[in-house]
Amino acid sequence: MNRPMNVGRGKFTDLTLALHRTRLLLSDFDGSIVPNHLKKYTDDQKVLEAANIARCLYPTPFKFVTMTGGSLERLMPWAEMSNAPVFAENAGVVFNPRDKSGKITILMGKEEADFIIKFVSPKIEHELERSYPGYGKSSNKITMSTYFKPENVPIEEFRDHVLSFLSRELDAKQYSRIFVTYGKTLIDVNHVGADKSRAIKFASELFRTEVDGMTAYGDGDNDRPAFDALIRGQGTVIIPANHDEEVGRWAENQKNHSRVTKHHLESTECFIDILRQFYDKLD
Repeated sequence: MNRPMNVGRGKFTDLTLALHRTRLLLSDFDGSIVPNHLKKYTDDQKVLEAANIARCLYPTPFKFVTMTGGSLERLMPWAEMSNAPVFAENAGVVFNPRDKSGKITILMGKEEADFIIKFVSPKIEHELERSYPGYGKSSNKITMSTYFKPENVPIEEFRDHVLSFLSRELDAKQYSRIFVTYGKTLIDVNHVGADKSRAIKFASELFRTEVDGMTAYGDGDNDRPAFDALIRGQGTVIIPANHDEEVGRWAENQKNHSRVTKHHLESTECFIDILRQFYDKLD
């Protein structure tokens, strides 16, 4: 095995207990592997270092995948850099760079995806053009929609406006199918059931790993379903210092705090430290 330089040195937070039984690490991307929505992350030296370490995990007993609400287009370079599968769009879409066929797998049913993309999203966009003309949209998503708030608009206001609009525009049955999460600058509109807990299920099947052998790492609201799934299954959770308020409240409300570790480092540096401590377990 080619051990990357400096692995095992410079620990900042002792993860021995958190990683005691871990065989599979599932990590969020924006805010966790890269600083929030860094566009040219492939030029960032720390991200390149993280990718190098992640590549060296294969084919050790420890595995790594990325689970994110981001688009596959944005995540494809990272998948190739890290040589690790990507569960994009909250596990709506999966790409495994180790599968040399280049196949992309869509996990969500067509009717559910069409409900969001073809029915709900046009309604939201018409309303946002009227109420928040400076909003942004993440392009090229297949199963979910992401909208960025205009500058100087609080994310809570932006989120609540969309939810209020949908509650009026959709009937009760249609509205019950909507699942909205948010970050510091954006909201994700998903179909109910299309959350990161589903990534946990599929990763478990892909790597034949029980939930109690998994650790989830993430900083935002849309990571909480994965966190809940792991806590229920006796897995562990690590959150970086830059976690949002929802994740902070989630961590404080956990009865078994030993399964939740708050790291002292942020984003990429935190991720690198987690991977390095995986390597310590190989010695």
